[in-house]
Amino acid sequence: MDIIVTTPKAQMRAAAQEAADAVAAGGGEYFRRFPDHANPNVVAGDRVYYVEDGYVRGYALVSRVKHRSTHRRCDTTGRLWLPGYYVYMPANTWTWIRPIPMRGFQGFRYAQACCEAGVAFDEDMEIIGGWLDPRPRMPCRTPYVAGRYGAVERPGRINPTEADLGRGDDASPVRTMKSPARSDCREVKALRTAGS
Repeated sequence: MDIIVTTPKAQMRAAAQEAADAVAAGGGEYFRRFPDHANPNVVAGDRVYYVEDGYVRGYALVSRVKHRSTHRRCDTTGRLWLPGYYVYMPANTWTWIRPIPMRGFQGFRYAQACCEAGVAFDEDMEIIGGWLDPRPRMPCRTPYVAGRYGAVERPGRINPTEADLGRGDDASPVRTMKSPARSDCREVKALRTAGS
């Protein structure tokens, strides 16, 4: 079964460096670690979709799944990863897709469950690049984001994120939540009490 994972914002630079190292080396392998209690039901040939900065950006194909009882050190970052289930993906299977809005999350989700919730990866997916291509600067297809219960429009004002201002992400503005200032909340509360 295809799964979806999130690259945490704190690991975005390391992920970009890993991709650059794989391109420079002419190939390589990515891996994703899952704890012992969270074995994803994936087999060789399944897809692992990645959410980065609020969008599903692409996927890689699983080559093998292995349980490791020892630590593993990342060749690029030097980070020591704990024992658990490791899903390995050849770098040359990475495929960029037109970004599909989706909030990040911890752990993994099955792509089939997200399809039932309103995001049809097979139907909505448009391939826009391969593993040797740089991260695309393409706008997403829709102003909607996949929520827990399907695709819903994000309320708020249109506001470019830091990523949209030149870090290599899509150039379209992203809808973000506008949190009211504390003084705005007090004014609304004052109006409510004055009106009653």
